[in-house]
Amino acid sequence: FVVPMRDQTVGVGTTVQFQAAPEGCPLPRMAWRFNGSLIPGATNQTLTLTDVSPANSGIYEVIASNRYGAATNSAALTVRTKPDVRITEVMPSPAPNATVRTGDWFELTNFEPVPIDLSGWRFNDSVGGLSDPFVIQAGLVLQPGASIVFVENLSREEFRAWWGPNNVPVIVPVVTYTGTGLSFRLTGDALFLWD
Repeated sequence: FVVPMRDQTVGVGTTVQFQAAPEGCPLPRMAWRFNGSLIPGATNQTLTLTDVSPANSGIYEVIASNRYGAATNSAALTVRTKPDVRITEVMPSPAPNATVRTGDWFELTNFEPVPIDLSGWRFNDSVGGLSDPFVIQAGLVLQPGASIVFVENLSREEFRAWWGPNNVPVIVPVVTYTGTGLSFRLTGDALFLWD
């Protein structure tokens, strides 16, 4: 094999490709296995899996063979049921009596290699519940490796002025939210995010 297969971790519903690059004379025949069992009809150099689910998680192995011998190559596929989206920073309003307007805020970052549509996702603090969360508006997409700042009661311009224009890159989206029970307490709180 000229290039070894690589392990992959993906989300539910994505399309996955494993590619084998065998060398040999005569050209090797291909056969693919999943967790040790032959995959019927899989005889090409590329194995494509569409609309994957957790049932597709496991070890994929390709066997290249000709009359002189055989070689194998394998890789693991992990299918996660939830995307790798993390709250990477969170802060309650540090100066409630300051002359400059401040607000609670948190940063959400996408650690997936694909965009994540946050339309309809919800968040709340530890006082709130499932019945009164903030609902993220339709069309908000978090690109791979990108972050979004959610700030309470401040516009994008107000947040950048307060936090420092040089500290908040222009490309970072800022979403304003309001709602009862969404204020983070300085004495301790929690932030819950769900789709």
